[in-house]
Amino acid sequence: MNALSIIGLVVMFSGFICCVVAGALYDPPIQRYLEKFGKAPACLLFSWSGAQDYFSAKQIANKWGHNPPFLRRYGKLVAVGLALFLGGALVVGLGQIL
Repeated sequence: MNALSIIGLVVMFSGFICCVVAGALYDPPIQRYLEKFGKAPACLLFSWSGAQDYFSAKQIANKWGHNPPFLRRYGKLVAVGLALFLGGALVVGLGQIL
């Protein structure tokens, strides 16, 4: 395993951590927001329940003209996490080729 692959794995792990932190910080406010408007949050056993809740809350916010800050922060943090994860996977693949 060369240095480029190790760097890629570290970047992938940091992207994973960003997504976990986003879920831990912003899933409870998103679920409360959904419950406030009478929509049940997704089952926690569902693997993409955070994303499903986020998109449901985003739909409600667009419908009512709201712009809650926790939805913006969650979306940005997950986008950064996914970008880091995919960038790290690209670096790992590049490290395997070289």
